[in-house]
Amino acid sequence: MSHTRGCLVLRDLLGYQRVNGRYEFAPDDLLKRVSSVTEEKIAACTASPVKALEGPVCRTPSRLA
Repeated sequence: MSHTRGCLVLRDLLGYQRVNGRYEFAPDDLLKRVSSVTEEKIAACTASPVKALEGPVCRTPSRLA
């Protein structure tokens, strides 16, 4: 998992916000948030924000591929 994807999980799935440019959290708080994650929440966070009006969505491959 890249650093960017890790930040997205912390922000979108677990609901953390950056404090002074970093994600800071207590272990107990992290366990509480992880235990509240549902399949619906995962699906909402991983759904594509791009909606095509007509035809397929064209994606540009990353430079890392």
